Amino acid sequence: MATERTTPPNSASAVDSVTESTHSTPFSGGSGSNMASTEHHYHDDYLPFLKQDVSKMQVISVEDFFSWILGKKLERNRFSDVIENPAFKGFLEKYIRAKPQIVARPTGASRLAETYLYHPFVEMANWYLKEMGYKNVVFCRNDPIIVLGSAGERKPDVLNVDPSLIKGDRINIDHLSEGGPVGDAFYWSDIPGYWEFKPDEISWTKAKTAGVLDDYRKSDRKKKNPKKRKGQPTTADTAHVSKKKSPQTSTQEASNSGALPESTGSSYLAPPSAPQSEEPLAVGGKWTAQDEKDLVQCASYGLEMLSNGGVRSHAIGVLVSFNWLELLYYDRSIIVKSQPFNFVEDNLAFFAVLSAFGNFTRAQWGYVGLLIPPQVSEKPANDNTKKGDYWRIMHKGHFLTALEDWTLELGDTLFRSHGLIGRGTVVAEAKVIKCPRDRVQLQDETVVVKWSWVPKTRTSEAGFVGTAREQATNNNPQMLDHLPEVYCSQDFDHFTPECQLLLHDNLGNDVYEKRVLRVMIQKKLTPITKIDDPKQLAEIYKQIFECYRWLYDKALIIHRDISISNFMYHEVDGKLYGVLNDFDLALRLGKKSESTSKQRTGTKPFMAKDLLVDEPPEHLYRHDLESFLYVLVFLTCKIENSPLEKWAELSINDLYDKKTTVILERPFPSCKNGFTGFDLWILNMRKMFRKGFTARNDHADEVKLAQINNTKPPAFNDTTLDDEVTFDKFAAAMAAFKSAEGEDAL
Repeated sequence: MATERTTPPNSASAVDSVTESTHSTPFSGGSGSNMASTEHHYHDDYLPFLKQDVSKMQVISVEDFFSWILGKKLERNRFSDVIENPAFKGFLEKYIRAKPQIVARPTGASRLAETYLYHPFVEMANWYLKEMGYKNVVFCRNDPIIVLGSAGERKPDVLNVDPSLIKGDRINIDHLSEGGPVGDAFYWSDIPGYWEFKPDEISWTKAKTAGVLDDYRKSDRKKKNPKKRKGQPTTADTAHVSKKKSPQTSTQEASNSGALPESTGSSYLAPPSAPQSEEPLAVGGKWTAQDEKDLVQCASYGLEMLSNGGVRSHAIGVLVSFNWLELLYYDRSIIVKSQPFNFVEDNLAFFAVLSAFGNFTRAQWGYVGLLIPPQVSEKPANDNTKKGDYWRIMHKGHFLTALEDWTLELGDTLFRSHGLIGRGTVVAEAKVIKCPRDRVQLQDETVVVKWSWVPKTRTSEAGFVGTAREQATNNNPQMLDHLPEVYCSQDFDHFTPECQLLLHDNLGNDVYEKRVLRVMIQKKLTPITKIDDPKQLAEIYKQIFECYRWLYDKALIIHRDISISNFMYHEVDGKLYGVLNDFDLALRLGKKSESTSKQRTGTKPFMAKDLLVDEPPEHLYRHDLESFLYVLVFLTCKIENSPLEKWAELSINDLYDKKTTVILERPFPSCKNGFTGFDLWILNMRKMFRKGFTARNDHADEVKLAQINNTKPPAFNDTTLDDEVTFDKFAAAMAAFKSAEGEDAL
């Protein structure tokens, strides 16, 4: 089951540029399911998937956000002395009276720019941190400087950073305007937290008329029935709101406005001449389009912090709508938002937030101490970095010592998941510095290390590989050459932060999926895209199919993630062997998914069309066979400038339609020059699936006729589409292979 090497592997073929964006094990259907490692991930690419993640965001009270996420009870009276401090009053009044800037849009319309808020807010926040003796972080204006280390080109307005990083123009807050400190740009790994500012709708409406916010008064301060503010859920929203009751001073207050109960003496009220923003409005208590836009923008920062900010368990940010704060939390299972509170009125809650952030450890910010950085680490500030290549060298030179009896020095990152909800997988090359005695042959060798935040309930990838290799050893030793080899796998429960345990305990399994950081070391393999000889490609493809079939029939394992990135090979004694890699989504036959999330299993461009629905059916082996077809198409056909080139960017609904069309109506693109021998394979496979789906459509008509005629409907085998899609028929589709010269090549 090997193929003789006839041509040394080339550099990655052109298909890499298309498929790299799908080089991922997917997740729960959100951003992590759709975007992966490619340098082409600009903001517009992942915007649709962030909207999907944000749509499932959980809204909790400010008190619960403090207790569950910030790790402390909200105690306002701890900070009452600061309210009367004349310096604080001066800073707060300066913020309230800041002159807004009205700027013209390219369309000619005008808008209120929030930049006028940065300076007074940063001054006020940093004064408080200094006054209270907090030295772990400071506030620093960032806009309009793009954060380095990602192609997303994001620029949060204000950042929390380590004081040691404040240098150059950033030392003086008055220098942070008119272009900002370009030479001192931060990387995502430098950023513990962010603050994004937005002028709220009412402030903008009044400012449009008056020119400046100072010219209006808040006359309706004492309304008996204040309007619902942004983030205040209605009954229709309760699926995304914590069912846990929060301690409230007044149940009526909470139900009417969603506001924090005001404690006596807990707020510094500005003089009558100072403008006060009303509560941000929400149509019918629901988020407006602008609300969604703001929250998606904030989520894009969370995505970059988790994907490009080092090894992190979670990320924290704050959305500031003039006087209103909304606390935001992101991890691989959830997005959480607090209900808003007016920090100009509730100064004590504001102080509590600043104190929590000022006292946070790196672990509380979400940094995980998995890796030891090199003694000297220079971050490149060059064009490639700005284009998003930094992730490839982000961990280079770091040491992994957390695994028992292992020490690895990391090299280039081969893959990192560029998503929010999901596993957050990172795969990197590594040199073995130290290893167990029974692995001494690996000393100084290059291996692959992989870490990800996997569902706590799932059997480990190493467990599935171990089962398969044991079965092969006992019954089919030749199959060992087609299975990955795992050297070590370990879970790190102690890296799970307390906030995630509390979120799970309070929200439950249906809302919050517990995850654990899992690290695995395995043999380095070579991607199938490195092969440019058609005969070798055909042989290795068939070997991987036979491996999949053997896993299903003999090891009783269904792989469930057939994609180009998981088609690998290695060389043994001068022969090439195809390897089916990545058992992250594997499942033992007869068992239900061990993950609590309802996930579409597979990598999107290669997923069977039946799985591209909101409530996917059970994953069957015919779904994986359909994925085998798509893998072959992407390996051999002219993808560039064809509709398939955009498959990774489509929504699941649009991709479902495209795949239905290409199977039932319009054929796949023709094969590339030199690979025309695969045309017959693709035609045979497409015909097989077309007959199966046609049979299912015909059966649906027969069922309707039976209902009309009150007769028994005919039976139908959905597992194989009435025996049209089977292992034998798929193998028969590959029975003949013609080389470019028309000769039988296999």
